[in-house]
Amino acid sequence: MKHKKYVLLALLLLAPSCGRTSLSLGATDVEALLKIGIIADSYGEMTLGVDPWEVVVCHIPIFTSDEIFEPSLQRMSLSSDEIVKRLTPVVSYFKRHSYGRYQPVFSPGKDVIISDTETSDDCAERALDQSGPEVRGVMVVADAEHGADEFGGWGTPGVGCNESCSASDTRRAVYVGAGDFMDYWNGDSPLDLVEHEIGHALDWPHSTTSASNSGQELYDSALDVMSDSSAPRMVISTK
Repeated sequence: MKHKKYVLLALLLLAPSCGRTSLSLGATDVEALLKIGIIADSYGEMTLGVDPWEVVVCHIPIFTSDEIFEPSLQRMSLSSDEIVKRLTPVVSYFKRHSYGRYQPVFSPGKDVIISDTETSDDCAERALDQSGPEVRGVMVVADAEHGADEFGGWGTPGVGCNESCSASDTRRAVYVGAGDFMDYWNGDSPLDLVEHEIGHALDWPHSTTSASNSGQELYDSALDVMSDSSAPRMVISTK
């Protein structure tokens, strides 16, 4: 199948248009196409089939020095078991859109805690260090909300791996703050951020069709989880 993939890429890059204007691919377009092959080669086992994830809650001290967190006494009340139940739509999302070729499976892991001088990155490192050999990715949810001007989370595929890809070795992880799992969602958590960061853990880049005046990418597609993934919240205010 691998040779067919590269033949397809070659045809996409070289085939002329049937109309008056010819197909023109910019450097960004070519880079995106080539990345399809790179992902399959470097992360094949993790991007197809069943993908075991461990969900870990990280407890943040009230007086943390990490400025990413909102100064607040409020903390998320959900356990890792309860978060796993909330993630059922995420499993359905990836299974549906991959036509059954990719299915994340979430299981609860042991909580971790950081000191008031440590950062959110230490949450992920601690969760990865304790994960078992069967775990391919670790999803860490801090029990404190991020500040309104801070990023919501991040995801990484870690280092390339083709087989026996334990998260403790690859450092493959997703990290999010508590915002989407707080009690005020009344059990109906928005999951677009989680889906977006899992995309990054599959080595998917951000997608955009244009750039702002400052040269930064504009996440301008409401239909693409790697673009304006928060668009549903703009339509349904409770999401």
